[in-house]
Amino acid sequence: MKAPEQFIDKIIRAEPIDENPFDEEQWGLFSEGIMSAGLGPAFYFQAKESRFLPEQIRLQCRKSYEDSLLFKDYAVCSLKELQPELCKSGRVVIIKGLALCETIYREPSIRPMGDVDLYFPDGSIDEARDVFLKNGYACLDSYRAVVCKGELHVDLHEDLWDARRISRRKCCIPDVAETFAPSSLVPGFLVPSPSLFAQHLVYHAIKHCFSRKLWYLDIVLMHETGYFKEPGAMSLIALDQCRRIGLIPETFAKPKLAFYKRTLLHMFFSMKERPGIGELALALSLPKFRDSLSYLTESLIPRKEILIEMYGNHPFIFLLVRRIFVLASYAFRMILK
Repeated sequence: MKAPEQFIDKIIRAEPIDENPFDEEQWGLFSEGIMSAGLGPAFYFQAKESRFLPEQIRLQCRKSYEDSLLFKDYAVCSLKELQPELCKSGRVVIIKGLALCETIYREPSIRPMGDVDLYFPDGSIDEARDVFLKNGYACLDSYRAVVCKGELHVDLHEDLWDARRISRRKCCIPDVAETFAPSSLVPGFLVPSPSLFAQHLVYHAIKHCFSRKLWYLDIVLMHETGYFKEPGAMSLIALDQCRRIGLIPETFAKPKLAFYKRTLLHMFFSMKERPGIGELALALSLPKFRDSLSYLTESLIPRKEILIEMYGNHPFIFLLVRRIFVLASYAFRMILK
């Protein structure tokens, strides 16, 4: 009898589900696992006709599928309404979840998302925020680049790598060209080209240390769709991780990293639930030691404006003490685990 975690990997590989793998208790664990992994809609689409699927599990997965469909449709309709105003000041690029729906997912509604991410390559983020605010959205807490309206959250990105927070992040992807294609979901908007999209997707997955199985599914589908024809360094790290745990059968060239770095990366990926591990992984992916050290320094103690967004508008000494306290609590939790 297969463990729930192994069966989740089977969903990612889209292997046929032709027998009942669990007893009642394991079905409960499996249901919790796929929901937290973001794979409920994918499993429902794959196994909704299976006779052995318990009705309660079928209903839970069906609801996650319908919620994903409703969120996507609501997000698309909202962006279409704002498109004329948003595009006045420059290009608007849909990235991450919503862009994946229109590119690599044959059934878009199986790709859930918690928010919508927009990239403004022409630097028009302030104008874009004003458009959202004028149309009934509000800024989320102290974050200048996150607006929300009801359950719809929109992240506004000034650059794909969030180098405003940690400047060395630009060193992670030094040679990828920013090219785009028209969006079919929202006319007037753009989506990243395959090579750019692949690099950004794996960068995001590594930054969060593959903490959600859904991101493995994204990478497996990108691989199958041919987005990694000329994989960069970050893509090689992600593909090596997928191959190592059996999600991609082919053997890829290993990333050009020192053996100790590759070993530490594998260790960090196994510690994905611990806060900050993804930042360590990104720092290790940099080829030069001084860049890795600089990355970690900026990650540990960000600039004042970033600390204000993270912890509120307080005096710098308060923000510094708060940051040190948070880092100490992270370290304590890591020791306990």
